[in-house]
Amino acid sequence: MARFGDTGPYAEWNVECITVTKNCSDRRLNGTGPSGEHNRGAKLTAKDVKAIRLDPRSCVEIGVTYGVTRTTVNMIRMRKTWAHIT
Repeated sequence: MARFGDTGPYAEWNVECITVTKNCSDRRLNGTGPSGEHNRGAKLTAKDVKAIRLDPRSCVEIGVTYGVTRTTVNMIRMRKTWAHIT
């Protein structure tokens, strides 16, 4: 069972039966999916992300320090990922 728009009560008029796949895609659309360090696969914390953005070293050096790729570091710096961290 899933609520329409993932908001409101679990009432007869506000729920529908959907598949797990549809539920996961709806969570992304509604913005209710896990993000940042709440994501099970996250290797970084909000504190790490702030430190990465301020670190003057190269993306490769920072990536080695935090155990992530240089692409990940670059995406964080460009605010394409972890954009919710200010």
